[in-house]
Amino acid sequence: MDMTEFINEILGVGIDFKAEKIEFNDSKKEIYIRLKYLPTFYKKEGVDLHLYDYAPERKWQHLNWFEFKCFLICSLPRYINSDGKATTIEIPFAPKSKSYTHKFSESVILYLQTIRVQNTVAKLLQTTSYIVRSIMEESVNKALETRGFVTDFKNLSLDEKAYKQGHMYASILIDSDKECVLNLVEGRKEKSVKALFFELNEQEHQPQVEVVNIDMWKPYMNAMRELSPYALQVHDKFHLVKKLSEAIDKTRKSELKDNPILVSQKYIQF
Repeated sequence: MDMTEFINEILGVGIDFKAEKIEFNDSKKEIYIRLKYLPTFYKKEGVDLHLYDYAPERKWQHLNWFEFKCFLICSLPRYINSDGKATTIEIPFAPKSKSYTHKFSESVILYLQTIRVQNTVAKLLQTTSYIVRSIMEESVNKALETRGFVTDFKNLSLDEKAYKQGHMYASILIDSDKECVLNLVEGRKEKSVKALFFELNEQEHQPQVEVVNIDMWKPYMNAMRELSPYALQVHDKFHLVKKLSEAIDKTRKSELKDNPILVSQKYIQF
């Protein structure tokens, strides 16, 4: 295997493309690999289509080479489709209309699964937070499209997450056994919880749920009692202690008039 064959193999661009030229930019620490489309036609649905012309050059971010940021560059051919319009060919190494390759996208997902901080992943892979988030959202959407109905969950966790300023919340449903997110919807009202479940299996009641870990947010508690009346609701220690402290302080305040000894004793430790 010569160097050209080796580069083509590790790039993963498919047999129709060949690395024609490699350029370095030391000041930017970037590598540009220029690709050439080899066939004189484009095969689509078993039909050989003649090439019409070539689109302007495009650039895709690929896996880093050592300390260098790597890009693939290619002028993709176009063919005339059934409507008589010039159409750019589909490529095997990158998503449609994206500025990164499939291999780069896979690397981003692997980093996110380990690090779980978008800004850090972007810094390590020398890309932008916007691209990292775009790849993450695309991966989630594809998974949701292919997973079908989900009905085998029994032990759940229901929580909220603030995602914007101004008290904008999302409700998150987690499978506690598999330790994975099942669904997420905007809002934290009772209807939000019902939407979480209905999008999973289109059922208005969830009798299979046995345990749900939940904070003491009343809309969540009410919704779960309606959806799964026999499920055990388990509340976290933080909210239990908070409620207990509030109850003790309320009692202390009501007894202040008859018991002066309680004055300034709110934070006393025993």
